[in-house]
Amino acid sequence: MQIFCEAMILLILFLLLQTQVSTLICDSKQLKRLHAISSSLESIKNVLYFEDEPQDSNVMDNMNKWRVLSFNEVEKLGKENPAHPTLPSSTDVAFIMYTSGSTGVPKVSSFSALYILIVVMGFIYLFIIVGG
Repeated sequence: MQIFCEAMILLILFLLLQTQVSTLICDSKQLKRLHAISSSLESIKNVLYFEDEPQDSNVMDNMNKWRVLSFNEVEKLGKENPAHPTLPSSTDVAFIMYTSGSTGVPKVSSFSALYILIVVMGFIYLFIIVGG
C-alpha cells in the first residue's frame, strides 16, 4: 500500500508540474501531503480545500507560501465581493485529460469549450431530435 501511495504522489506531482496550475482544489486530508511536496510546486499560488475534517494548526501555519482558503471562506468572499461572470470563449480550454502512463510518461489532450458544445449538440440531435 505504501508503494501505491508514493506512486500516486509522484503522479500528482508530475501532473501539477506539467500543467503549471496556479490554483489547486483538494480535500482537507490532502493538505498534509501538499505540504510535503510544496518546495516542488512553484506555480501554485492558491489552495482551496473542502472542510471534511478538522485541520491541524501546525499544517496550516506551515503553508504560508500559498493563500490557503476553505471552500466556506471562498463562498464568503464571493458574497462580499460580487462580480459579473466572465463567459468562456470557444477556444478556452474546458478540460484536460491524461492517459494512464502505463507504458511511459502520461500524455495529455486538451478540449475546448467549442468541442464540448459540439458534443452536447450531437447528443441532443441524436437522442432528442432523431430519437435514437
